[in-house]
Amino acid sequence: MTLARSPEIGQLFMVAGGRDRVCPLRRRLFAPRAGVVAGAFGSALLCVVVAIQLAAGSERADLAVLCDGEARSGLPLRGDLGRVDGWIRAHLRVPRIGRAFAAIRDAPVRERGPRLRDLAVAAGRPSCRLADALDALADEAAYRAELQALCSYVTFPGLAGRDDAGRASAVGAWLGERAATPRLHALGAAFAAAPRSDRARLLKDVAREAGLWTCDVAKLLEPSPVAACFAHPTDGADAKSPAL
Repeated sequence: MTLARSPEIGQLFMVAGGRDRVCPLRRRLFAPRAGVVAGAFGSALLCVVVAIQLAAGSERADLAVLCDGEARSGLPLRGDLGRVDGWIRAHLRVPRIGRAFAAIRDAPVRERGPRLRDLAVAAGRPSCRLADALDALADEAAYRAELQALCSYVTFPGLAGRDDAGRASAVGAWLGERAATPRLHALGAAFAAAPRSDRARLLKDVAREAGLWTCDVAKLLEPSPVAACFAHPTDGADAKSPAL
């Protein structure tokens, strides 16, 4: 077996029994390099930690833009949803949050509030005012859709051919069986408790408050002229039949 010819190399490796043993000189040569590698690894790890913290801070800032978008933009969500949406998109900085917001905007109306709330909670934000506002808008849209169905002739085929009592009964039954939103349930209770002569006006008032142009079914609930004559005699005149 041939020994190393260079004295320095010979000190690095000593051959004994067919095995190489690391000598003290080799340890002295490589120890500084190990320290450099460890220092570089520590610096890289620190950079990763700082980058993660900065990213988390940016996401929290974007979630604040999302959840407080209505208040910070100074725009009302109801009636100005498009402008609030544009303000939020213009102020988002993190691509992941931007993609999540785009997916929320494309979701069905009923799912937008819960999805935004889940995004905020996952990032450590316990509440989100915009999610609550979206829930309220979804409730209002559902109520308005039900009210439109209630006011439509299509919902009550043959209603015009019934008498006053039959019309009121059909509308009251639909409210009791088909109403799904709390506000329409409340309307059903008010409709059942109202005098028959007041039910048409009740539906008209509710439809107008909800922004509907008209309520065709309410027109059919108005008492017929003959029934109105017997129920409400003309002021200053007797209810007697005219003399023959």
